[in-house]
Amino acid sequence: MEGFVGREEDLAELGRELKKKLGVGGSAKDGQIVIQGDFRDRTVELLLKLGYNAKRGN
Repeated sequence: MEGFVGREEDLAELGRELKKKLGVGGSAKDGQIVIQGDFRDRTVELLLKLGYNAKRGN
């Protein structure tokens, strides 16, 4: 995920929440959240439920 607008602390919190809900590892730094594995559809679904404007990339 990239294109997050907000504080680095908010990005880190969102990364933790996504990793927890998906049950996977990953990292959040430099304006990006990296999730291990192919969880694009589930990640978009979770982001939409959390109120973020998200769409699936390639």
